[in-house]
This record gives sequence, structure tokens and C-alpha cells, in this order.
Amino acid sequence: MLRFEEVSFRNFLSFGNKLSTFKLDSTGTTLIVGRNLDNPNNVSSNGSGKTTILQAISYALYNKSLSGISKERLINRTNDKRDTLMEVILKFSVNADEYTVRRYRGESYGAQIIKNGEDITPDSVSNIDAKIEEIIGISYELFTKIIVFTGSATSFLELPVAHQRNLIEELFKITALTKKATKLKEQIKDTETEISVANAVINQQRIAKNNQERHIEQAMKRVQDWDADTAAEIAKLQADLEEASKIDFEKEQRAHARLAELLKEQTEHASAVRANTRELRAATAERDRLTGELSHLVEAKCPYCLQKYADGQSKIADIEASIAKLNEAIEVQTRKSAELSTIAQRLDADIETVSLEITCPDLDQMMQIHANRTKLEAQIESLQGAFNPHVAPLESLLAEETITLDTDKVDRFNDQLVHEKFLLKLLTDKNSFIRKRIISKTVPFLNRQITHYLSELDLPHTVKFMPDMSCEISEYGRSMDHGNLSKGEQKKVNIALSLAFRDVLFHLHSPVSVMFCDELDSGNLDPVAVDSTIRLVKHKCREDDLAIYVISHRPEFEGRMDRTVTVVKEKGFSDIYEEEEFV
Repeated sequence: MLRFEEVSFRNFLSFGNKLSTFKLDSTGTTLIVGRNLDNPNNVSSNGSGKTTILQAISYALYNKSLSGISKERLINRTNDKRDTLMEVILKFSVNADEYTVRRYRGESYGAQIIKNGEDITPDSVSNIDAKIEEIIGISYELFTKIIVFTGSATSFLELPVAHQRNLIEELFKITALTKKATKLKEQIKDTETEISVANAVINQQRIAKNNQERHIEQAMKRVQDWDADTAAEIAKLQADLEEASKIDFEKEQRAHARLAELLKEQTEHASAVRANTRELRAATAERDRLTGELSHLVEAKCPYCLQKYADGQSKIADIEASIAKLNEAIEVQTRKSAELSTIAQRLDADIETVSLEITCPDLDQMMQIHANRTKLEAQIESLQGAFNPHVAPLESLLAEETITLDTDKVDRFNDQLVHEKFLLKLLTDKNSFIRKRIISKTVPFLNRQITHYLSELDLPHTVKFMPDMSCEISEYGRSMDHGNLSKGEQKKVNIALSLAFRDVLFHLHSPVSVMFCDELDSGNLDPVAVDSTIRLVKHKCREDDLAIYVISHRPEFEGRMDRTVTVVKEKGFSDIYEEEEFV
């Protein structure tokens, strides 16, 4: 039994900082009306804060409002305080356990769950939300269809078919399957643990097997590498000895000595070429400069400022003499350059000739090999007779028992897991024949209740759910869709469905102590239909010993409920005023 006791809130929507408490544990019918004194005519009930009570319950249980208001905008900041503390406290019981849920935002943010005086709050908001839903056993979607009935909400038959089916299956609860599925899930978890342990053992075996194979492979490679390296070393030493035996060392030494002399001569010659080139360039540049001066002096001009130079003729003879000397020097340097070029060509040819005579570029190494011939022959003999040191470790590894993988156990557990998951699917899958069979036993009760309420509301239509959970509507045998109904007829069907759904929850599964009706009569219901609705609500209250709270502004409800609660809004803040009115 889920029994609501009271809800308290402050700084929530239109309510101010004073903690307002609304009792939820009194049986009977309660009419909640509103007065908005901030309205200029003081006659409107709109905006007074009537639905705040339902919004607070929804926020406490599901961390969301009924009308989609963002959580931040649930905070009443009329006093313009950034550190305003909004809190909602809901007290309820499930069977013998007492619960208090507190949510708060503003100056701080969080939630708390108290069970029988002990804090059982999980470690995150998402876990808190899941924990509360687990405690009450009703989802938000089902809550808004059978616990809080709002006339403005989307009716059940307007929802997508898949959504309808989800709500029906949650409503039916299929408790036997759920319990079996819970136990089976635990068994699956144990099997998965066994598989994990078995796989861990296999992984260790695989690691050991891989290590064994890797060690053998590495040992084989070391044997092969040693053999290959030794053979290569022997071949190199033999090749060196053979090569050294073919060399005429005296001739080779003379060729190397001659090459060294030629290279030295070439280096010195290159230096002489560079010096000659510098002298030739300098003499040519000086001659060109004096030639330029001479051309100006011939015209009796200063070679620098180009002004008339009276003594120009006296300088011409000196410059001409200097130019003649420079020409002689240039001629000498030019002849020398040609000679140097000839010498360079000769040196290049001599170096090429001597280089071709050399057969051993590294003469020092060959001389050392020649000098140590006996020692190298002994080294080759030693290598040829050496025993591979890596053979014994390889033979030791090969002698060890080969590691194998024991997969029989994990295979058995995997087969068991497949079987368990198949059973779980039978218990939980929406298309499972087991679930369909159980649903088919509950559907007749649901259809009887729908028929009863449609009759009470004077609606001639037939609405019933089929075994596949599809809903059929007909009138005097004529099949029709929900859209074929008038707005008033749709409203009556919606009322009948909500009450019938509640009967399934109340009589077959989990009784709930309260029902909330927000603007149950809103729009499209004539006074006769409203009167039928009132009688139906009062009868339901007495029959199931419920606390039913009706929010309405229709005059037909006045004086028809057991008591009336007025929500008054004045100067931006709402307050609750209660008065007992027994009929």
C-alpha cells in the first residue's frame, strides 16, 4: 500500500519563503479552488497556484514538473534573492515503512531520502531518482495517467501505440515474472562471474602458453643467430686471408706512397692556382681602373669630379706607364695560369693511373691481416670447432611439458548462460508468449471496469483492449477511431480509462491512497456530464476508501465535496486556507 501523508514546500512556484504544508492522509473528497487577489477584478482563480500542490508532489517523486517547467524556474525569486532556497518535502509510506523525500535548489542543490529515520540517499541525482521510483513502484508516465489525472494532459489513446503498450505492461506489473526474472538475473550474474573466473584461468594458461612458445621461439632464434653469425665470421676471416694472399704488398705500398705524394702535390698546386688567380684578378681590376682615369684625363677632366682639370696632361704619361706595367704583369700571370692548368691535368691523370693500380684501399688493415695470418687461421679453426652455447637451453625448453588450454569448463558455463538468457527473454521480452498469457488474464478485468465507467458516464460506446494490447472502440457494433469521437466523448473515454487503470493498480497489484484530478471537467463536458463525473468520483472515494483531491473552477463542484481548500494569491505569493465542509 502506497499511502501519501503530506507535502510541504517553500519558495516553490508562487509560494513564498514560509513553509506551506498540505495534508494528504485524510480520506474523502477535497475540492481545491483558487482566488487570485492580484487580478484587477478579484474574481479570477487562474494563476492562484492551485496546481502547485501537484507540481510539488511530482517534483519530489520524479525530479520534474507536470507541465514541463524547467527546474530553475520552479524557484520563486519574487524577492529577487539569488540565494533563495527552494525545497519540497514529501512524506509517504509503503506498507510499514515510512519515507521522507526532500529536494532543494537555489542556494544549494540536492536531494535526500529518509527511510524509517535512516538516511538511505544514493550517491548521485540519477541514482536518487531511480531509488524513489523503485520504492513507489510507479513510473512518471504511469503516475500522470492514474494517480494524477489532468484534463489537459494527452489522453492515453492519443499516445503512440508502443507507448500505450509500455504503460499497460507496467500497469499489469506481471509480478510473478518480475520475481523470477530478478532471481534469474542474479543467477545470470553468478554464471557470468563463473565465466569470468574460468576465462581468467584460461587467460593465465594462454599467457603461460604464449610465454612458453615465445621462449622456445627466442631460444631457436638465438641458436640460429649464433650459427649464422659464426658462419659469417668464418667466411669473413677466410675471405680476408684469401684476399691478403693475392696482394703484392711491396707494389701496393709503392702505389699508396706514390698516391700520397701526388695528393700532396695536388693540394700544393691547388694553393698556387688560387694565388695566381687572385693576383691576375687584382692586376686586371687595377688596369681597368687606371684605364678609366686615363679616358677622363685625355678630355682634361678630373677623373673623380669630372671638372676641368688644367694639369691633366701631366698625369697621362704616369698612368700610361702604370698601365703598361700592369699589362706585362697580366700577361705573365696569364701564361702562368695556363701552365698551372697543364700541371693540374697531369696530376689528375697521374692520380687516376695510380688509383687504378691500388687493389686494397685499406692497406693498414691488410698489412695487419698479413702479419697475423697464423693467428687468424687459428681463430678460424677455433670457430669451426666451437659448440653452440644456446643449444642446451633450447633442448631444456623443448623437454618441458606443453601447456594446453582447458576450455571445457568455460564452454559449459557459456552454454548455461545462453540458456539462462533465453529464459530471461521469455520472462521479460514484450513478445514472449508467457507475458502475453498473463496479460490476457488481466485484460478482462480491465475491460469490465472500462465498460462500467463508460456506462456511469452515459457513453454508449464500447472500448476494450485486445490480447495483443491494442485498443478497439465501437458504437453499436460500428468500429471507429479515437479521432471519430467528439471532444466531450473523448473526455469521457479518457476518464473511464484512467479510473479503470487505477482499479487494475488498486485491486490487482499496489493500492495507492490518493488520486488527484486537475481540471477533470475542463472543456467539452456539459453540466450533466460534470454531474456524472462528480458522482463517479465520490463513489470511487467511498468504494476504495481514498483521498481524492479535485482542482476545479466549475460551480457544479461547489458544496459537492467533503471539504474545500482555497489557494489564495496576494501580492505575488500564494497561501493555502482549509475549511471542513461535510455534505
